[in-house]
Parts: sequence; structure tokens; C-alpha cells
Amino acid sequence: MLNKKRLIENFLKLLSINSPSKNERQIADHLIKYLHSLGLEVNEDQAGESIGGNCGNLYFKIPATNPKFAPIAFFAHLDTVKATVGINAKITDNWIKTDGTTILGADDKAGLAIILELVHQLREQSVDHGGIEIIFTVAEESGLEGAKHFDIKMLEAKLGFVLDSGDNVGSFVVKAPAEYDTTIEVYGKSAHAGVEPEKGLNAIFLAAEGLVALPRGRIDEETTFNIGIISGGESTNIVPDFVRLQGELRSLNEQKADSWIKEIKSIFETKIQQLGGKSQLKYNKIYSSFDISQNKNFKKIISLAAQKIGVCPRGVSRGGGSDANILNEKGLPTTNLGLGMKEEHTYKEKIAINDLVKGGELVLAIVQSLAKLTDE
Repeated sequence: MLNKKRLIENFLKLLSINSPSKNERQIADHLIKYLHSLGLEVNEDQAGESIGGNCGNLYFKIPATNPKFAPIAFFAHLDTVKATVGINAKITDNWIKTDGTTILGADDKAGLAIILELVHQLREQSVDHGGIEIIFTVAEESGLEGAKHFDIKMLEAKLGFVLDSGDNVGSFVVKAPAEYDTTIEVYGKSAHAGVEPEKGLNAIFLAAEGLVALPRGRIDEETTFNIGIISGGESTNIVPDFVRLQGELRSLNEQKADSWIKEIKSIFETKIQQLGGKSQLKYNKIYSSFDISQNKNFKKIISLAAQKIGVCPRGVSRGGGSDANILNEKGLPTTNLGLGMKEEHTYKEKIAINDLVKGGELVLAIVQSLAKLTDE
């Protein structure tokens, strides 16, 4: 059994610390101090300097009690997708949530709190284990930037577990998509909107016509496309000659993603040209997809751990990216564990206390199960 009271207290403390992407210094300092009090040495890399943040990735190691057991690595990220200044987190009917004026930040402070509890449990229960490496990354929400700048060559682990999925406890991500950021620039012609609008070509209207022609949302069983930001225009009395559209395409199939990007570019640019305007679609691959569905190690370890704590193990495909995308790309087989977070990235975000506790139990059981499998 975990120390439920300590786990919740640590979680609430972490929630109270504002830590948006690239501004994780305060929460990092809190964690460094906490871990130092437990006698652990914490290292910080230079990722913050590389990405324009005020903090680097944190790394510490819990030495093996039995060197014959395989080493593993656990990851969680320090940042939240939005600021949480003035957060009012509360417990209501077994749920931890806010008053609705900020996000909660369970994504990913639930992961951080669970790892802190793991550190305690390994000592208090005298759990026999191999080397355990812990990495707290920065700027995950802004494009997995911390993970991109983390040197996995320093790791001994051959398997990684990211604590950052909103799926049910017991689920583990075996497939996740590649993401391409897209920017579409549309050019029309400016004119006085009240005196001679006939001489203008409204770029916003051009963009609207182009968007109507595009596939959107879930465009096939593996692929999604979304335009999330539109910016342009100067004044209501000027026919706008420029508008920028920013979006993203995600797909579990990278060949399909490349094909869809080219298709969307062709459809849009052809439509705008037909209307007398000009446009340009640019795209940038943010991270690669991964597929570890054939990796039997994860299924064995998580199935045994899930059975131990009474939850159902389930490999899932997930439409969101995580540090696991980068770690798999760098050569470290990594899955993302479900922690039961709900409505992440919104002001309705919440997590059930039972899920927080079960998530902690699962992580401890993974360590114990790995040791058992090694013995066998």
C-alpha cells in the first residue's frame, strides 16, 4: 500500500507551483530540494539554455539493490500547457479539480507526484530492484523540446516509461502519431473597404474558401488535421491583403502523413489561385510516430504489474504526442502509461484520487514485476 496521504499532499503542493513551458525554475527548485532531503543527487542539463527557458531537464538515479535486475527509466514533465497562477485546487467527491478559472495541471504533476512516492516506497518497503533512472523534462507541452535536448546516452536503461497519458490506469501507449505543424500564408490585395472595395481581394475570404475545400478533423482512421490559429488584417476599413493560418496534421502512419500534407497543399493552393490570389503552405515535422506493439517486454511487465494491483492491462493507440515519441526516435523503447487524467488542457481538467493512487501502485508494481521477470 502506498502512503495515500503523502501522495495527495505532494500532488497538491506541486499543483500550487506555477510552471508553464520554459518557466519551470520554481518547480524544479522545489523538487531538487525535496530529493536532496532524501539523500539523492540531482543533475540538471543545459536544455533550458538551448530552448530559451529558465530550467533544464532534471536527472537522478536510484542505485540498484540487485545489479542482476535490468535498469529502467521513468519520465515525467515539469511544465503545464498553460499558467496556473491563482490556482484553487480542491477535492470534491473523490475528484481533484479546480474552481474552473485555471487548468489543474495534473498533466503532468500527477506523474511527478507518483515518482516522488515511488522513491519513498522503494526505501520503506525495501523493494529489490535494478538501477532506476528518473528524468523530469522541460517544455514538453511546447513541442517535446526538453526531451529533444536530453542526452539518452547517459542512460543505462533499456526500457522507458513515461507517466503522462490520460487513458485509464493499466493502459499503455503502443502507437502514437507523428505531428507536422503547418503554416498557410494567403495573399490578396488591399484597398479602401468603403471607397473602392472592388479594387481589393480579401485575403480572409480567400482563406475561408480555401478552408472549406480542405478535409478537416479526423480525415481517416489514422490521421487528423486541424487549423487552430488565424491571424491577419489591419483595420475594418481596409480590405486585408494577408492572412496566416496555423495548424497541425497528425498521423500514426508517416507515409500517409506525408501524402496528406502534399494533398492539402495542392487543394488549398489550387483553390486560392482559382480565386485570383496566392498562397503558400509550409510544414515542419515536430516529432516522429512510434509503434512498439510488437515489443513483448512491455506487455509482459505491465500485464504482471496490472494483475498485481487489480487493473486491466491494455495496449492503446493514442492521438497525442509525448516524450515517448522522442525517446523511441532516439532509440530507447518507451511507452506512455495511463494515469486517468480527464479533460487535460482545459479548465475542466480533473483526476480521481483512486486513479492517482492506482497510478502510483502500478509504477511500484512495474518495478517489482521487472525484478520478478528477470529472476525467471
